Amino acid sequence: MRADAALTQAQHIAERTLQAHYNIDGAMSAIAWRDQVIALHDRGLTPAQIREIMLLEDGGAGYEASNGRIDDIVRNLARRLPQ
Repeated sequence: MRADAALTQAQHIAERTLQAHYNIDGAMSAIAWRDQVIALHDRGLTPAQIREIMLLEDGGAGYEASNGRIDDIVRNLARRLPQ
């Protein structure tokens, strides 16, 4: 009985750990997506132009829905002037 309880507990811990890693990877992906969008915005590209470039990435078609709409990301950003 104790072995079964320990195994069940270990499985729950492994599942929670796996979910935590999945959540961290998702957050890192969203941060990288937004960094790229902001960098392209700073170069003077419009949201439509940025979207066109971002859709060229492997799997890019689904990224905007899960990582943040380009229009929403750049809506209130001032463009950084080139130095």
